[in-house]
Amino acid sequence: MIREELAREVGRSITEQEYSDIVNDRAFRTRRIVARNRETSAALVNAQHELAFRKRRLRDRGFDPEVDPLVAARRLQIHSLRARLNA
Repeated sequence: MIREELAREVGRSITEQEYSDIVNDRAFRTRRIVARNRETSAALVNAQHELAFRKRRLRDRGFDPEVDPLVAARRLQIHSLRARLNA
């Protein structure tokens, strides 16, 4: 489910490398983003997963995730976390 929902986020909320890591992730493994700040890295992965979950819940209920304010807020959170990693 995460793979499906985040496929549309490449270049927006996840990088191509991060998506490749998602595709290659196996059950019971924890995807990580290599960075000096492990806490921010973990928060970024968590925010991406929460974005995927929110988008799926909305879709399952017949709503458009593209107009949801919480989806927009998650994307802003992801952008902010990525900026911290790249600082």
